[in-house]
Amino acid sequence: MAAPEQEMLWRGLLAPVRTTAEARLVQVGPEGLTEGGPFDLALLDGSLEHTADPAGLLGQVTGQLAADGVLVLAVHNQLGLGQLLGKADPVRERMWLGAADYPGRPGPRTWSRRVLTGLLEGAGLTAQRWLLCYPDHVRPRVLVDGAVFERADRLELVDKLVRDPLLGAADEQLAAAPGRRLHQLALAEGFAAAVAPAFLVVAGRTPEAVARVTGPGLAWLVNSSRQPRWQRARRLSADLVLETIEGTDNTEGWLRQRVVPAEPWLPGRCLDTELLDALAAGDLDRAGGLLGLWCRTCLAQARPLTAEDLRHPFLPGRVGVPVLPPDCLDVHPGNLVLGPDREVRRIDLEWEAGSGVDAELALLRGLREFARELRDSGAPHPWPAETNLQKLLFRLADLCGLGGPARQRWVELTSAEASLQELVSGAPRDRVLATLEADAVLPGRPRVWELPPGLGEVGRALAAKEQAEKTARSLWTDVEALRQQIAHRQAELTQAKAQAEELRAELTKEHQAAEEALRAADAERESLRQELARTQDELVELDNRVGSAFAGLAEATADFEQVRSEVDAARADAAGQASASQQLRDRLARTRARLDALEGSSLVRAGHRYVWPAARAARGMRDLLLGRGGAEPDSVLRRASRYAPALTPLLARRLRVREGAAREAGLRFAVDVPGEPVHIGRGQVVDLAGWAVHADLPVRAVWIKADGRMVPANLGYHRPVVRQELGAAGWHVPEGSGFRARIPLPAGPTRHDLPLELIVDLSDGTRLHRALPSLRTRAEVGIRPVRVEWPGSGPRVAICLATYHPERRFLAEQLDSIRKQTHDNWVCVISDDGTDPAARSVLAELTDGDPRFVVVEHERNVGFYRNFERALRLAPLDADAIALSDQDDVWDPDKLAVQLERLADPKVQLVYCDMRLIDDDGKLIAKTSWGKRRNQWSELDALLMLNTVTGAASLVRADLVRERVLPFPPGTPTAYHDQWIAATALSVGALSFVDRPLQSYRQHGENVTGWMLPWWTSGLPGPVGLAELSLGIDRRLTPRRREELEHVVEHELRRIAQFASVLLARNGDQLGAADRGELVKLAGVERQLSVLVELAARNGKRPETGGTERYFLTAALRWHALRRARRRMPERTVPPLD
Repeated sequence: MAAPEQEMLWRGLLAPVRTTAEARLVQVGPEGLTEGGPFDLALLDGSLEHTADPAGLLGQVTGQLAADGVLVLAVHNQLGLGQLLGKADPVRERMWLGAADYPGRPGPRTWSRRVLTGLLEGAGLTAQRWLLCYPDHVRPRVLVDGAVFERADRLELVDKLVRDPLLGAADEQLAAAPGRRLHQLALAEGFAAAVAPAFLVVAGRTPEAVARVTGPGLAWLVNSSRQPRWQRARRLSADLVLETIEGTDNTEGWLRQRVVPAEPWLPGRCLDTELLDALAAGDLDRAGGLLGLWCRTCLAQARPLTAEDLRHPFLPGRVGVPVLPPDCLDVHPGNLVLGPDREVRRIDLEWEAGSGVDAELALLRGLREFARELRDSGAPHPWPAETNLQKLLFRLADLCGLGGPARQRWVELTSAEASLQELVSGAPRDRVLATLEADAVLPGRPRVWELPPGLGEVGRALAAKEQAEKTARSLWTDVEALRQQIAHRQAELTQAKAQAEELRAELTKEHQAAEEALRAADAERESLRQELARTQDELVELDNRVGSAFAGLAEATADFEQVRSEVDAARADAAGQASASQQLRDRLARTRARLDALEGSSLVRAGHRYVWPAARAARGMRDLLLGRGGAEPDSVLRRASRYAPALTPLLARRLRVREGAAREAGLRFAVDVPGEPVHIGRGQVVDLAGWAVHADLPVRAVWIKADGRMVPANLGYHRPVVRQELGAAGWHVPEGSGFRARIPLPAGPTRHDLPLELIVDLSDGTRLHRALPSLRTRAEVGIRPVRVEWPGSGPRVAICLATYHPERRFLAEQLDSIRKQTHDNWVCVISDDGTDPAARSVLAELTDGDPRFVVVEHERNVGFYRNFERALRLAPLDADAIALSDQDDVWDPDKLAVQLERLADPKVQLVYCDMRLIDDDGKLIAKTSWGKRRNQWSELDALLMLNTVTGAASLVRADLVRERVLPFPPGTPTAYHDQWIAATALSVGALSFVDRPLQSYRQHGENVTGWMLPWWTSGLPGPVGLAELSLGIDRRLTPRRREELEHVVEHELRRIAQFASVLLARNGDQLGAADRGELVKLAGVERQLSVLVELAARNGKRPETGGTERYFLTAALRWHALRRARRRMPERTVPPLD
């Protein structure tokens, strides 16, 4: 091995060892030390295995060490995973399965961890730090401290660090079976450290001596297969942060390396681990789902190709293929982590390429690397064992919709990979390309469990296969080199031939030009002669034309005289026709006068009113019975649907068969399906709004079919814009063509596209189906927790503050009051709702230099309801409690401390306090917020009717927020975050009220909410008025009151039903029978008047709700009556005779 490469490997091996410039280091060979000590550090790398007296060698080296000197021992493990799985012993190069020591002739050997510990202790080196090397100590990828294997999280931590423990070993030998699964079992059973492939032991006489030369850390990740400029070494610290200890940013051509100084270790399993489990189980559906999740995550930031994009091997500029960001060059599934919240996050964004990468090539490169590891490791999969790399890639690509691009762009992918490896490894591109092409067609390894019995045969078969593969690779490389030489010579010969042909073509061209000039001169002389002859002929023809012109002029004069006589006759005839027309007009006027007189007679009026409509109805009934369509049968059906809706489908039974196509063509509709994914958590609902009209018949019912489940829609919502636009096109559109449907979404798969279908029932029984866009759902709650350092002790409180264009002086007062809290273990997460740069600068200035404040800016404005949801999603995962904060209040210093005392009761889920009211200048308006209202915190139905809990005065358990509060229901313009949080807390536990003000609540014109609440029943109609409203008569109401009641139906009742439905879905396991019954009723409040009637009769005068029950009942009575009229299709009138 060359010296630079040896130094490179040692640098990776000794990453955990730190030495100073004054340190004296010596390498020890099998014969022992060849120079005198004392030494600071002695390195035994592969020496101990080749000595006849290991104990004597260790004793000699220890004797030459300084008092605080150390010995670094790098050695293979006799019980390493590779040896247990049938690999050849790296020392003796013979297969050994651990059955009986070392059979055969004496020679080099190695030992287990227990024996090596005894040898070192026998030499006086009792202080030892064990580091485990993967895949070996010759070419290590990962070194893991032995203490890691004692941790509770060792299975996830070590598996993510090591991945395949045998892949990439220096001897390039294959084991009889894959090593990753056995390693996972060993980790779970607690003996993984004993079967590590190799050890790096730092041993000394005292623990202080060992600590002096070893750096802190849990693991070291190194690479030595790259050029020195690209090499990188990282250390996993004790607080689980990956720190870069060697390597800097580099750029060469289109390739860049970005070295991150520190990167937090993400919890969760890598996606390749999940994928390997699915393939091992033969579950191609799950594997396809995981690969689809991988594709969607990588393609989330895709964009179109632009002219400004830098072209390079991984961005050739293929039209129609999207472009991914530059850091998507390496999207191996192992670089995606599936977190505990089921969200997928990318890690190790080291490599960047130009201004972006071709999406297909980047995804195929990640799949190719995974397929190579799958083949080389021998991991089980559902395809034949001999499947080569290329076919494995195609099979995997088929699972995620990339099968076509994989086959079409295989050569392009291999060429691009060769260019990349040339930059990273420094090897010539032609050689790299030949190696990649040879490697792609090598068959996979045989599976031990599929071979005939006999372990010896297995070993011999594997050894023969390995040797054959090595020989094949060598021969393929030689063949490719010869092929390239032949191609080079052929190119030179082709070039010479091209030059000769070019010279010959040039001479031929000159000869042809001379001949062409002679022919041109002859042709020109002949052309002049012919031109002279043509001129003579034209003169003769011109003379003949002049004679003909004079003859024609005489003939035209005769024709003109004849035409003039015909015109005179036509004028006389026109005068006669004008006189006849006048006479006809006079007769028509007299006839119209008689018709007008007849139209006004009582007989004709009776005909218009009774006879002719009856005749049209009779013809319509006749056509219905005969199954004939038309305007008159449709008119009968429209009237029948108004007075006898159940009879209408029977009348139209025969007509439906013949008019099916016409009915299909007459439907117009629109449905608003959310474009962004909907987070579900423990349960969610989605409200779909839309409209549907038919050209001929009224719409009787509307359904939304969601994933096979039929959900009825509420009809009759006012849609004036639809009526105006379709009415201008000649349609007869009812006033209430709108509808709403609530889709329940129970907890389900991680990611799922829910198919939707619109089903419209017409009054004649016809059912029309229309496909809708799928509803994209996500099972997780969608949290995006920030990482913080907690500044104090005691319960960890996350303060979630939502801002939108905050006024500087009010926000400064609020932040100062937070800083003065007596409970000091808090952080404040500020979610800004898309304010302008000036307001953002105020946020940055007021929080600058205080790490307890984390400001998260959002470009899109979503309103206070959704902004508070975003703030809760940002709360740190390890928070114990969450406090909500407005941007313009002032907290008392002991607010958090007092509320945390109440939260010590395990039954209490939320604590809120009284508030004093102040104005813009801080002057006191009221000492309490409950001077004009009755407070309550124990009745769930009353809380849903009218909120009594202010979010800015609340402290809630963090686990309740993560598990049951998030994600928020869809909401309406009247939905408030604090009412939803309080209702959730009360449905699973208890609320606690602190009966003294702990903050000042500011009242001014810019508040999103205030504290001025009316008594809702004032001005409502009495019993007679309610009876009139139930019949659709609202003349007693003012226009403003009508608008308010319309608002209640559109938003308030929908909010109550939304909240109740989501509470039932998420908290059914915690609800009592009484609360469950109330929630079931409230979930149907939009459709069932009986629910509001019962609430108004039972609780109509509850001071806690301010009379909202009767207010809501009034709005619902009016709406249910009006929607019947609004759904009626305008009758088509017969135009009068004109």
